Amino acid sequence: MIRTAVEDPRLFIHGHSCCEIRSQNSALICDPWLLGSAYWRSWWNFPPQTCIHSLIEEWSGLDSLFVYITHLHWDHFHGPTLKLIAKHCKNVHFLLPLTPETRLSKDLQGIARNKSIIELVHGRPYQLTRDLGVLSFQSGPFFADSALYINVSGIGILNANDSKLRRFALGDLLRKIDPPKFVLRSHSSANYRACKRNLDGTSYDAQPDKPKEAYSSEFFEFCSAVGASFAIPFASNMAYLHRDTFAYNNGINSADLVVSYCDEKTLKFPLNPLLVLPGESVNLKSSKVLQSEPSRLLMKKNRSQALREYALSKSECLERQYLMEAKASLNLRIVENYFLKVINVCPIFLRWYLKDHISIHAKSENFSLFCLIDFARKSVCFSEYASVRRANDVFFAIHPYVLNDVCLNRHFNSLGVSKRLEILAAPDNKRDAVFNYLCNTFEGEGVLLWSVFISRRFLGVWLKRWPELLDIFVFFASFALNSTITCQRSK
Repeated sequence: MIRTAVEDPRLFIHGHSCCEIRSQNSALICDPWLLGSAYWRSWWNFPPQTCIHSLIEEWSGLDSLFVYITHLHWDHFHGPTLKLIAKHCKNVHFLLPLTPETRLSKDLQGIARNKSIIELVHGRPYQLTRDLGVLSFQSGPFFADSALYINVSGIGILNANDSKLRRFALGDLLRKIDPPKFVLRSHSSANYRACKRNLDGTSYDAQPDKPKEAYSSEFFEFCSAVGASFAIPFASNMAYLHRDTFAYNNGINSADLVVSYCDEKTLKFPLNPLLVLPGESVNLKSSKVLQSEPSRLLMKKNRSQALREYALSKSECLERQYLMEAKASLNLRIVENYFLKVINVCPIFLRWYLKDHISIHAKSENFSLFCLIDFARKSVCFSEYASVRRANDVFFAIHPYVLNDVCLNRHFNSLGVSKRLEILAAPDNKRDAVFNYLCNTFEGEGVLLWSVFISRRFLGVWLKRWPELLDIFVFFASFALNSTITCQRSK
């Protein structure tokens, strides 16, 4: 019989963004992606995740099981994993941040069915069991993300995950919690910046994505500002195995690199980085790491060779995906319907800015079609031929299989994370970012919908998040000031 209880509270790392706090006979799991891949076979857990079936056997024997979802991205909100947990763990309670919009809760309701779903109010502490308490803290103006503070037997853990907290919001969080002993945070690229090219397809002179060291520096600065004793690089334990994205493995800032960076910095600053890989755990009282020999050996191998072997081990699954994609053509009705809805919620001033500058090339080895999105005329049309490339134009190149799924499931927000796209635009053209935020906000049923914007829920959440509004104001004020100074210098 599997022993599910633990004497001392422990932190388990099960996968890329999945951690578990186990105390006595209860457990809290965050962002379980423990089955297969994510983002159209682009993302895979690396090192490979803990076996979900053995975990479910353990979790189902506990008195209490809580699952917290930080946000909607598929490497955090992983439908197949959540369905398996909901089906086999009768003791499960799902926890969500009570976001201004309702997309997150609606999607989970479709998966959890009759299971308990509790939305946690921003900044409010909750006591889940006698020795386990949590506090959810949101961030992000267009697409809500969240961090989770966990207090287990008097020990504080801050799972910052992907959330990016600026000065005033971070200060607000630190006033609401006790100093955490452990902090977990992401440390690598999860955006589409590395997929951007010049209009002619050549690489930019200056790469648009940040170097690895910059991500390590941000990790170190955040963990130091929080005042934690131990910092765990987290939520970036993954690899790209799809043939269209495999090359982006070169840009991954792995956890061992982050620990090495922090070790150098901690000669001057009191921060202890901990390397905790999937399959490993930490005794929260003694801070001792119980290592996994397979994971450690894998991290010591040549990274390129290890990833080639990993892709080879998943070749059967990947080949099935390639065959499906090879047969795909564009579903014009689904794609047109999606982008017409995006146009309809677009504010007038953004329609003027975007005009007819956004085009999408749905292309594969066997298919090619251009989708022209005209915000000024409120139209979406298709052509076999590309339009002339002008200085303000943006061209997205997306596989038709992926684009169909994006539009059908309203998940443009996952496209950039997946890196299954290419973007052609002039270096100083920001229309791709505006278009991306527009689609994300539409999908999240956020601020662009007046019925949501004036709702009691939306206003109530943002009143609690007022320090973040100060951060947003400072950000845009600084941006405007820097733009003015740049213009004056160029005259």
